[in-house]
Amino acid sequence: AFEAMRASGIEPHLLFLGNLRSPAGILNARAKIGSAAKHFDLIHAQFGSACALSSVGHGFPTIVSIRGSDWTPAYSRRPVGRAHAQLATRMTRFALPRANGVVCVSHRLAREVQGFIPDARIHVAPDPVDLQLFRPRDKAESRRRLGLNPSSELVLFTSVDHRNPLKRVGLAHAAVERARLEVPGVRLLIASGRPHQEMPLLASAADGALLTSVAEGWPNCVKEALACDVPFVATDVSDLQQIAQQDGRCHVVDATAESLGDALVETLTDPSPRTGLRRHVADMSFESFGQGLLQFYSEVLQGWGGNGL
Repeated sequence: AFEAMRASGIEPHLLFLGNLRSPAGILNARAKIGSAAKHFDLIHAQFGSACALSSVGHGFPTIVSIRGSDWTPAYSRRPVGRAHAQLATRMTRFALPRANGVVCVSHRLAREVQGFIPDARIHVAPDPVDLQLFRPRDKAESRRRLGLNPSSELVLFTSVDHRNPLKRVGLAHAAVERARLEVPGVRLLIASGRPHQEMPLLASAADGALLTSVAEGWPNCVKEALACDVPFVATDVSDLQQIAQQDGRCHVVDATAESLGDALVETLTDPSPRTGLRRHVADMSFESFGQGLLQFYSEVLQGWGGNGL
């Protein structure tokens, strides 16, 4: 993303804030930002919660990016985890009215923030996807290169850590078991901890992508699948419902094995050509991301009283 910003004429400077898990850490971060900000046109906090709290109120134009778990309390089975998530989202809600602009990674998130701050200046910018790397490839060739079964129906489940309870990998397994009643050859392909260079091949090798998360900002795994012309089945998160309403090969359903499994059957047995899905992420390139951010920075600076960038 930094390279996209530079290519658009923005010169970003990354300031590492350190440990923000204590009041002392936040005070230290505020001192760092206050000292550095006078050398720049604006402050852009890359996350809500303590990062946003550290960034607002310095007397400089400030933008806060909201990514999901900093707005909606993160799922946790432990009381301490739930308490931490509640505190993090309260910090976000305290900081946002004091910011001059908000970047949201999805339209759904933007609507929620607008409901909280009706006059907020909001820019929707999902994290970009490399559309040159993730592009439609031959499915058979992708499977050959990965050593995958050429005849099975493969459902791709992608997560940095598939043990994360937020991702509900158990539900994904159950959904595929349900689908197997109608599509006997279907199997779940879990991509977790795989080398990044394999991901475009894994996406292209799949017949569909499956997302079972409790919540997401804008799931990269779905962007990457769509960029490779691969349809998805998902729980109702982010802006995926809008895409499913536009394209019958994709489905957003209830978070049950029955609903997800039946939707997988529809996707896997759909005879439509696997083309045209990429259009749903055509505006999520690095170039579009950088240009959109440049325009938003200019709007915020003009609203502050400057001349933009």
